[in-house]
Amino acid sequence: MKRLSLALTVVVLAAACAPLAAPATNTPLPPAPTETPADADLTPAQRAARQALMASLNLSADQVRLISAEAVDWPDGCLGVRRLDALCAQGIVPGYRLVMEAEGQRYEYHTNQDGSVIAPDAPTPASDAAVQAAREALQAALGLEASEITLVERTLMEWSDACLGLGQPNMICAQALTPGWLIVLEAQGRAYTYHANADGSAVYSATLALRWHREGGLAGFCDDLLVEWSGVAQPRACKLRIAYPEGALTDAELQQLQAWGMLFGSVTLTQTDEAAADAMTLTLSLSGFGLAQPTEAEQQAMLEWAQAVFTRLARP
Repeated sequence: MKRLSLALTVVVLAAACAPLAAPATNTPLPPAPTETPADADLTPAQRAARQALMASLNLSADQVRLISAEAVDWPDGCLGVRRLDALCAQGIVPGYRLVMEAEGQRYEYHTNQDGSVIAPDAPTPASDAAVQAAREALQAALGLEASEITLVERTLMEWSDACLGLGQPNMICAQALTPGWLIVLEAQGRAYTYHANADGSAVYSATLALRWHREGGLAGFCDDLLVEWSGVAQPRACKLRIAYPEGALTDAELQQLQAWGMLFGSVTLTQTDEAAADAMTLTLSLSGFGLAQPTEAEQQAMLEWAQAVFTRLARP
């Protein structure tokens, strides 16, 4: 009996000292994906616009947030977003203007009612070529550095004709809608408007027509004359920084300017009396709409015309 009791005691103690078996557990499965409340609340149009923004920026859904939604009746099939060379079906299209935010930036999208048509309303930048051509034209016309010219406005346009809406009397312009740009530049406190076609290969000044500059001579001249197509003319004494009162061309002067504008394209003239001890230099630039260039006689007539206008307007 003592031996049996001792054996049982040893077995019980051994069992008590054995490590406990780990309880069986089931590995939890990942929860089935479900829509977040924000997703569930989005309309089809909002979902489509958000998906478009996510795709364009390569972002996930949680990185894009809807800021506002506004019901809008768009004026055409392009949902009010103008694009070059885009044909837009005319007619009211009910839809939405949606504003979303991603990475600290806000983005506007236009949609139809069910989101099957989406148009980002990011401003389309003007053709670099068109803006650069307008800058260079104004820089040459005013004799300025590029840094002195500021871009104020660039607007996508659909010009009524091949003359980009700047046809002059008796000028022949093909009557065809021409996509292009309205470009407004600022220099020396004045605004200058240019009309351009889509790729900037044709850029016309809608404001500045002619600039005349005179410098040198025994009297030490330094004079400027700026003439606009409207007939407004501004004489200035550049060395003394004197701006004379703004004047206007006479009817005869304006008719002559318009005639040159129709006939000639971009014209740049320089005339220097190199033989004189105190040489006089005359420069003239014309922003015309034609294709021809002036003959020597016509160049001389243009220089004399500008000097006569300056003398008349600058007279005390």
